[in-house]
Amino acid sequence: MSFFRRASVAAILLIGMNAIPAMAQTKPMSLDQSIAIAIQNSKSLKIAADAVKKAGGQVELAYTNYIPKLNGVLTYTRYNESVTAKIGQQSIVLTPDSQREISAVATLPVDISGEIHTAVTQSKLLELSSKLSYYTQQNQLVLDVNNAYFSVLQAHSLVQVAQESLNNAEDTLRIAQANLQAGTGTKYDVLQAETDVANAQQQLLSAKNQVSLANASFNNVLGLSLSTPVNLVQINTTLPVSTSYQNGMEEAVKERPEVLQSDVLIRAANEGIQLARQSSLPTMGLNWGLNYTPDATGFSPRIVTWQATVQLTIPLFDGGVTKAQLRQARADVNSQIVSKQQVIQNIELEYRQAYLNMQDANARLKVANAALTQAQEAFRLAEVRYKAGVSTQLELSNARTSLAQAESNQVTATYGYLTARAALEKAIGRYAYGKVGPPNIGGKG
Repeated sequence: MSFFRRASVAAILLIGMNAIPAMAQTKPMSLDQSIAIAIQNSKSLKIAADAVKKAGGQVELAYTNYIPKLNGVLTYTRYNESVTAKIGQQSIVLTPDSQREISAVATLPVDISGEIHTAVTQSKLLELSSKLSYYTQQNQLVLDVNNAYFSVLQAHSLVQVAQESLNNAEDTLRIAQANLQAGTGTKYDVLQAETDVANAQQQLLSAKNQVSLANASFNNVLGLSLSTPVNLVQINTTLPVSTSYQNGMEEAVKERPEVLQSDVLIRAANEGIQLARQSSLPTMGLNWGLNYTPDATGFSPRIVTWQATVQLTIPLFDGGVTKAQLRQARADVNSQIVSKQQVIQNIELEYRQAYLNMQDANARLKVANAALTQAQEAFRLAEVRYKAGVSTQLELSNARTSLAQAESNQVTATYGYLTARAALEKAIGRYAYGKVGPPNIGGKG
C-alpha cells in the first residue's frame, strides 16, 4: 500500500486508538480550523492582547493632557474668634469665626513647546510595538500548530505502515503453516514467521502509542483538554514553497514583525530625545476659577467671584535634569539600533537554516519515494518466488522488512518536508499577520 493510499485512509480514521468510539461524533478538523482554535485559546496571545490594551490605555492617558480639567473644592474654615471693626455706632465683622466656600477651578495646558504632542506620538508608537509583539507570538504559534498537526498525521500514517507490515507477516505465517502441514515446509519456517509476527505486533503497539502522544501534544498546542478526540483532515503533501532564496530573505527582513518592531522602537526612542529637549522649554497654562462664599463679610462683601489667569513658566535652571534625560534618551536610541541589527542577523540565520533544511527535506523525499517504489517491487517478486517455492522464507522476510523500512522512511520524509516548509514560512513571517498583512508603520528607524 503506497503512502498516498494510506493517507486517504488516515483522513477518515480517528487519530488515537483511545478515541475510536467517539469517531462518529467528531467532525474532521482542517489545519486552518486548528490554527483558529489555537489562536482563540492561546494564553500567551491573550497576555499579548492585554499588553496591547494596556498600551492603548497609555495613548488615551497621553491625550488627556489636551483636555481641560475641572475640579470642585469645598472649604470650611473655623477661627478661634471673629475679627470686627467698629465705625461709629456700627460694628462690622471683618472675619467671621467660621467661613464656608465653594470653588470651581478649570485648568487648560497650552502645548506651546509641543511636549504633549510628542508624548502622544511616543505612546502611539509603543502601542504599535505591543501589537507587533503580538504578531511575533502568533507567527510562532501557527508554526507550533503546523508541527503538531503534521506529527499527528505522521503518527497515524506510521500506524498504517505497522499494520500493513503485520498483515504481511501474518500472511507469511499462514503460508508457512500450510506448507508445514503439506510436508513442503519446515518447522523453522513457522518459527521464523511467528517471530516476524511478534516483532510486527511490537512495532504496531509502539506506533499506536506515538499516536496517543501526538494527540496529547496537538490538544495542548490548541489549548484543549488532552483527552479531546482528534480527527484531522489530510492535507496536500506536495505543495512547493513559491519563493527564491533571495526573495524570501528580502521578504523576511522587510516584513517580519520583529524587524518592524525594532523600527518602531527606534522611532519611539527618538521621540524620547525630543521629549527631553522639550522639558526645558517654557510651558503655558490657562486657569479659571469661580468662588462662592456665602459667609462673606467686610465693607463690601462679594458672595460670588471669579478670576482668570494666564501662566507662563520659564525654566531657568533645572540642576542638570534635562542634560541627564538627553543622555539617557540618546543611549536608548543607540541601544535600539544595535538591537535591530541583532534581530536582522538572527532572522537571516533562521531563514538560511530553514531554507537549507527545506532543500534537504525535498531531496530526502525524492530519494524516499524512489526507494519505496523499489522496495514494493522487490517484495512483490520475493512473495511470488516464495509462493512458487523457488526462494526461502528468509528472502521474503528480508524483503518485507525492507519494505516496512522504506514505507516508514517515506512517511518520515514526507512530513519532514511539510515541517521544513512550515519552518520556512515562519522564518519569512507569513504566519504572523494572517490575512490582514503587515501593518503600515510609516517611516523607518
